[in-house]
Parts: sequence; structure tokens; C-alpha cells
Amino acid sequence: MIEINLLPAELKKKEAVGFKLPDIPTARIFITAVILLFAFQMIVSLFAFYQRVEALSVNVTIASLKKENSEILRQKTQALMAQNRLKEIQVLTRRDYYWSSLLAELTRSMTRGVWLREFSTNEKNMGSDKASARYLSLKGSAIGQGQETAYIGKFVKALKENKLFAELFSQVELTNINQRKIYEYDVYDFEIMCVFKSQRT
Repeated sequence: MIEINLLPAELKKKEAVGFKLPDIPTARIFITAVILLFAFQMIVSLFAFYQRVEALSVNVTIASLKKENSEILRQKTQALMAQNRLKEIQVLTRRDYYWSSLLAELTRSMTRGVWLREFSTNEKNMGSDKASARYLSLKGSAIGQGQETAYIGKFVKALKENKLFAELFSQVELTNINQRKIYEYDVYDFEIMCVFKSQRT
């Protein structure tokens, strides 16, 4: 039996049109995704390894610098200690004059009939209202047939007129004189006190 559809075209029942998706290579996409993920993980792992190596290198450098810094600080401390000791020595040994110069001027000031037996530096309290002063003690003897005191006086005067003694000492005084006999000779022992100026003590 033949069926004829005489309905107009707009009223005719339309047949459903099927939609067919193209073939998608899912296996290839999956493999590619896995490869890319693996590559990404490798890159991340390499970067992390590089960062660890860099961190280790930095730590080694820091440790080395700390050790060097510690050594530098130790050497600096030793240098400062040596410098401080040197300053202390300089303070203890600082003088505006030399003993050789003082002895030379002392020899130049010697007068006839006088000789020195001893000289030393001492400290003496100059009074209840004054501080102690450092002085040079000169002990000697004179002999001269009745002119002993004159010889000693000339020696004291020569010391007072000496330029170096005037610079070093605020006072040059005869503090003691005693007579004694050596065989048939009269000998006068004396002591002269030379007080250092305050800035030279």
C-alpha cells in the first residue's frame, strides 16, 4: 500500500535530524596531558633542587663569613689590647726630658772640690695644705781646706742657673750639710733637693 502525504509542506511532520560528533582522539589528548604534567613536575622538581643547592651554597658562604668575621674580631680585639698596653707604657715612660741630658747638665754644673755620691728620685709631702711632690735628691761631699761650704754654695748656685734645671725643677735647695773627718781631712756631706715642676712629675 502506498501512502501519499498530501499535506502542505509547512504542515508535514519533519524528521528529526541526528547530530553526530566528530571523532575526538581522547587517548592522544590524555597521553599529551600526562606528558605535560610530568614535564611540569620535572621542571618544578629541578627548580626546587636548584633552590636547595643555592640555599646550601648561601649557608656555606654565611658560615665562612661568620668564621672570617670572628677571626677579624679576634685580631681587632688583640690589636686594641696591644694598643691600650702601648698607651699605658707611653704614659708611664713619658718624659719631657732625657736622663742623659740631665746627667750631662749635672756634670757641667759641678764645681771645684765637690763630688756626688748618690742621686735618686723620691716623693715628699710639702705640707698639710699641699700635695706631695716628687723630687730629685743629690747627695755628695766637699773637701777644700776650710772652703767646703763655699764650694757647696757655688755648686747649688750653678744648678739654679742651669737652663735645663730651671725648666725641670721649681725649687733647688740645700737641705742638709754635715761635717765628718776622713783621716786628717774635714769632709762636708750635703744633700740638695730639686723639686720637679708639677707637669713633669
